[in-house]
Amino acid sequence: MVYTDKDGKQVYPTGKTDNNGNQIFNTKPDGKGEDVTGPVKKQQLTDQKGTNSPTSLNNVKNNIPNVNDGSKTITDTDGNETAGDVTNINKAPLTAEEAAALANPKNKRRTNKS
Repeated sequence: MVYTDKDGKQVYPTGKTDNNGNQIFNTKPDGKGEDVTGPVKKQQLTDQKGTNSPTSLNNVKNNIPNVNDGSKTITDTDGNETAGDVTNINKAPLTAEEAAALANPKNKRRTNKS
C-alpha cells in the first residue's frame, strides 16, 4: 500500500498520531523528512516501479469460471474444462420477484398452542 498526501506525493506512516488522532506521516521512509499530519487523502496500490498506472495483483486468484460462448465450454480458474450448464451459468438462482416473496411472506406461521 502506498500512502499519498493531498498533493499526491508519497508519504510514509510513522506510527504516531497528532492531538486530533490523525495519523502522522513523513516524507521520507526513514522518518528524517518533514512530518505530514493526516488524514491521508488518497491510498493506492502501485507496481514495483512506483508508477501510478493501474496495477495487477499477481497473488489474487480469480474464482469466476470462464465461459466460452463460441465453443460452449466452461473452464475453471485453473483452465480445466468442467461440466456445467453454459446457458444458465450467469443467471441468478432467484428472480427479484422470488426474493421479494421470500422477504415478505404472505402466509403467517402457525403456532402450536398447548
